[in-house]
Amino acid sequence: MSNLRVLAVDDSKTNRVILKNFLEADHAEVFLAETGTEGTALAREHRPDVIVLDVVLPDADGVELCREWRTDPELMDIPVLLISGERIADEDRAEGLRSGALGYLLKPFTDIGLLSQVHLLHQLGQTHKQLKNRNAELEASNRELEQFAYVVSHDLKSPLRTITGYCKLLAKHCAEQFDAKAGDLMHIVLGGTDRMQQLIDDLLTYSRVGRMGQAVEAV
Repeated sequence: MSNLRVLAVDDSKTNRVILKNFLEADHAEVFLAETGTEGTALAREHRPDVIVLDVVLPDADGVELCREWRTDPELMDIPVLLISGERIADEDRAEGLRSGALGYLLKPFTDIGLLSQVHLLHQLGQTHKQLKNRNAELEASNRELEQFAYVVSHDLKSPLRTITGYCKLLAKHCAEQFDAKAGDLMHIVLGGTDRMQQLIDDLLTYSRVGRMGQAVEAV
């Protein structure tokens, strides 16, 4: 079973019937539109898995329409298959793909040719959604890690200041009672607290990186 939801936009009634028959034979749910305006409305309403879009429409250029959809937050992720019986030169197909379409099919086509392209675009669309969702999850996780690093590093500074302060007071008030060995040990302790302070400062700086805007400069 296909279970695909496909929007076919073509101004030819004959072509729409052919597209509908080919797709429904593969158990797809099909929505039909005659114009670009109608196609855009149906795409927003039904959110199809794939759009089959004729390059030549009475109210729109299919390539330009596809380019517009690629900038529309509601439609930009829906894979588009352009079809054409007029613009068949290599440059026409290249321009169609540059507009954001994932496929370009020439008329007349067979049911196998159409369905293979539609299924391929559907798979690409699903992969894109998965990657987009995964990227969103990673970004959320990174934000949480940055926040955690900020909180932890900030909270660590207080006890470290206490340790450092009391070690310095101890060294100052008990210096006469320290032998050489004790002095060396205190020096090691204070050196360790200085290094720890630097590590915490570096961690704070790192945690702020993701929240700071990056300046752009010529290189």
